[in-house]
Amino acid sequence: MKYLKRILIALCVFYFVTALQSFSQELTVYQFIGKTKSDVIKQYGKPIHSDESNPDMVCIFYKKNQDTMIFVSDKTSVYQVDAMKFYPTEASALTALNSAVQTAISQSFSPDTLSSSSFKLYKPGVEFNISVNKASSGTDYQVKLHAAHKE
Repeated sequence: MKYLKRILIALCVFYFVTALQSFSQELTVYQFIGKTKSDVIKQYGKPIHSDESNPDMVCIFYKKNQDTMIFVSDKTSVYQVDAMKFYPTEASALTALNSAVQTAISQSFSPDTLSSSSFKLYKPGVEFNISVNKASSGTDYQVKLHAAHKE
């Protein structure tokens, strides 16, 4: 019985560590600016939809529950990323926002604070905005991220 209990605890720990990694990946998608479409697919797996009708604007879409990620690339690299992640409380959304901003700053991004719930960050070649808003459903809060390649 103790052995079964230990296995169950180990599985729970694994689940939460995996969930935390997924959480941080969704709010650091700006790191894919300048990388290839195949790098995105390697990281996130097969997208739920891909629009390759225009080779200069290939869009790939990921969705998990309400959370979404959209990558736009040309033949060589990703040049725009949009992500939206939902949280049950404003506090949890602000915690995620602050964590993402701190991660970006540690990666040499310069912040421009627009408000306590909205930031613009940039470094040569990449610029992104991240903000917390009340979701249209009225019960959840969403963290929105828009990143783009800048010359």
